[in-house]
Amino acid sequence: MEPREHEFLETVLWTARAMARHLRLCCLIVGISTLAAVVVTQFVDKEYESSAVVLPPLGDDGGISQLSGKYGSLAKIMGGSVETRDADILEQYLGSRELHKAIIDSFGLVHVYKMDKNPKKPPKEADVLKKFRKNFWVESNDLDLFEISFRDKDPARAKAVMDFALAYLDSIYAEMKVVTASDETEHLSRRVAQVESSIDSLKATMRKFQAKHGVVDPEVQYEETVKLLASAMADEEKAKLEMDVERAQHGENTARFGELKTRYDAAHRSVVSLKKRHDSVLLPIDDASSILVTYAQYTTDLKLQLELLAGLKMQKEVAETQARKGAPKFTVLERPWLNDKKVSPPRAAITALAFTLSCVLAAFVSVLIEFYADQREADGRLYRLLNSIGEALRPRK
Repeated sequence: MEPREHEFLETVLWTARAMARHLRLCCLIVGISTLAAVVVTQFVDKEYESSAVVLPPLGDDGGISQLSGKYGSLAKIMGGSVETRDADILEQYLGSRELHKAIIDSFGLVHVYKMDKNPKKPPKEADVLKKFRKNFWVESNDLDLFEISFRDKDPARAKAVMDFALAYLDSIYAEMKVVTASDETEHLSRRVAQVESSIDSLKATMRKFQAKHGVVDPEVQYEETVKLLASAMADEEKAKLEMDVERAQHGENTARFGELKTRYDAAHRSVVSLKKRHDSVLLPIDDASSILVTYAQYTTDLKLQLELLAGLKMQKEVAETQARKGAPKFTVLERPWLNDKKVSPPRAAITALAFTLSCVLAAFVSVLIEFYADQREADGRLYRLLNSIGEALRPRK
């Protein structure tokens, strides 16, 4: 056996011997302490708890949700969010002074908490709210479920407070949501008008651009222009080669050379015209790239604005429907019930704790007595020191 294990075992056995020698004292300490804990808990007021589980209404994101799948930042452009704030709103109301004050006044909790003993000095509102909030709390989880609980000395009053809180919360929450739906309808109407104005302005700009550059279907026009330009350049190159051959064989004064020269000039003029012309359905090659890019940008912007308008109109319809039929209310998944099983004080736990601590105290007292006795028999230094302290404290004659 290791030395440390040996020392530990000796300590345990020595403590057990000390407690055995003073068993009556140990039983007296443990019995009195445990009995005192049991008696004290009998005088502590019992508390009962009533609770409810609430689910906020599921928000309908409508067009914004659909559009945000196509365009990641579209919700920000529309001035909205794809995430519902109903859970946050509900949590704010549950922790609001308005709700807590209404409960305190309706159930006379100032008198229940015995805070009105001095009529000349009424309690401060902050102190009453602090006392109330120690017994009323809200917990939420990742699923946005809220568990609301209230503790009171009377189980019936605890349930009544919870019923009142849910009813009061339902009324102010529904009123707020109806007002919010009306405000949202007005906001969306303004946004729809703004987007429609932007679309009209963009279409007018596109019409001017098309008229200026002769753009109808730029991709088809560009493709046809490239084909004609390639044909004209091929004719030009062919005429030039034949002119070089005719010049080398017969000179430049022949009728054949003149005919080739005429063909070459016509092909060259076609090439120059196709590169710079603006007066036909064909696109000028020199400006084709900038025209295509600008027109594509206009087309993309118009498509985005049209999608945005469709989403806003859908959101507006949803808001108008909510304003007409009333706001969706939260769902009470578990209603308050009369729970007559106390939750405080936990007498069994307090008694067990008192028993454990009294056993420790009994062991400490027993060991201390044994240690003092051993020091007295051995006339140890600590015994002499304790005697000198006792003599110093003893009153002198």
